[in-house]
Amino acid sequence: MSSIEPSVQPEEVSSVQRIRTMLNHYLFEVSSTGGRVVNYGIMLMIVVTVYLSMLDTVPEYHVKLSPYLPWVEDFVLYFFLLEYVLRIFSARKRKKYMKSFHGLIDLATVLPLLFGLHSSIIIR
Repeated sequence: MSSIEPSVQPEEVSSVQRIRTMLNHYLFEVSSTGGRVVNYGIMLMIVVTVYLSMLDTVPEYHVKLSPYLPWVEDFVLYFFLLEYVLRIFSARKRKKYMKSFHGLIDLATVLPLLFGLHSSIIIR
C-alpha cells in the first residue's frame, strides 16, 4: 500500500501582502535606493513647507503667498495623512510603529486634519 503525499505548494502571497511588502520597502527601508528616494522626498516636502511658512511671516511675501499658501498647506497635510496611513498599513508591527517616536510625530502632524482644524496650525 503506497501512501500518496499531497503536493505541498508554497503559499501564494496575496496581492495585498505584496503591496504591503513593497510599501514597507519604500517607506521604512532607508538603506535601499528606493527607500532613500522616498524619504528624501518627504524631507524635501518638510523643508519646502517650513521655508514657505517662514516666507509667509515677511509682509512683502505674505501678500504674494496668501492666495496660494492655504492650498499648499492643505496639499501638504493630505500628503502626510496619506503617508501616515500607508506607513500604518505597511508596517510589520503596526502597533509598535504607532507607539514609536516617528509614529507619534506623524500622528501629531495629521491631527488637525482629523479634528477639522485649519491646516496652518500644524505648519506654524
